[in-house]
Formats: sequence, structure tokens, C-alpha cells
Amino acid sequence: APAAAPAAEGRALRQRSSGSSSEGPTRPKRQGASRSYVEAPDDEPVDSAEEMEEEEAAEEDALQAEVPDVKEMTSKQALAAAKRDGIVLDKSGKTSSGYQGVAFRQECAARPYAVTDRGTYLGACRSAEGGALLRVLSRRHAVEEEEEE
Repeated sequence: APAAAPAAEGRALRQRSSGSSSEGPTRPKRQGASRSYVEAPDDEPVDSAEEMEEEEAAEEDALQAEVPDVKEMTSKQALAAAKRDGIVLDKSGKTSSGYQGVAFRQECAARPYAVTDRGTYLGACRSAEGGALLRVLSRRHAVEEEEEE
């Protein structure tokens, strides 16, 4: 996948009423907009905070599209992701799903596996393996946050 344009480039662009310029980088027209952008001097901040937030959200959405949400993973996808990342899923003979902290719920057909860890509800998943992966990733995230403090 091509690298995203630096945020600084977005700040260095300003609105131009019409026409185009062969000077510097340009940003394509936004869908539904009748304006184009050309390079602006470095001392003129142009994009509003709202526009920059929209661009960041779009970049994050593109990343999310590439990586499936753990809660939506099939059993096969979750097992492959766990294997790829060297994650061992915590099995259990005591739960209806076969994994620690993952319980089957009949009332929700789309995401029938409820995931908890130490009494905290983490969410509902499409597959038991996705739930087990969510639980392990949640624990890793909690450990990383503790180490940062």
C-alpha cells in the first residue's frame, strides 16, 4: 500500500478559487466540492483543525479496512491472526465456548460470544476464537499501558 501523504503537506495547501497551477504538489478536488488546492507558503496555515481531523479519520478508516476488527473475525481468521502474532489462546473446559472468558449467548445471532476478563465486559464477538483473541489482546494492551506509567 502506498504511504499516506505527510500531514505537513496538508497544512501547506490553501484553497484556490479556480484554475490549476503547475507549481508544487496539489491535492485532488474533494468529492462534491468545486475547489482545488495548491501549495501555500509555509508561514500560512490553511487547513482548519476540522479538515485535519477529517483527514486523520479517513487515514484511520483506511487502516481499519485493511485489518479486520477482532470482534468480526471468523474462527479461521482469528486462529490465523493468533498464529501469525505468536498468540496462544486460553482454552477452558469450563465454558460453553471452550475458551476462558468467552461465553456463548443464544440471544445474539450476529455476535453470540460475550467476552469478559476479570469481571470486565470487553464486547461481543462473531466467533469464540475471535473472543479469545480479543481477551488476550486486551490483556496485552493493559500491560503496555501499565509499563508506560
